[in-house]
Amino acid sequence: MLERKIDAQPVAFDDVKEELTAQARLRQERLQMQQLARRLLNEAKVVVLDPALSESWRQQRELLLAP
Repeated sequence: MLERKIDAQPVAFDDVKEELTAQARLRQERLQMQQLARRLLNEAKVVVLDPALSESWRQQRELLLAP
């Protein structure tokens, strides 16, 4: 149910350009960090001796490597 309609306020691109650029840069940084973390996890040869920790490591690793 529509309660009320709020009209858009005109915003000049120059007024929000820096904020949009920062947001885009942050998203790209996060994406690249995630890709690097996945690559490092794939290359890591971790040996966990404790059985309980081993299972926890396996589960966390699967979560981190999931797309």
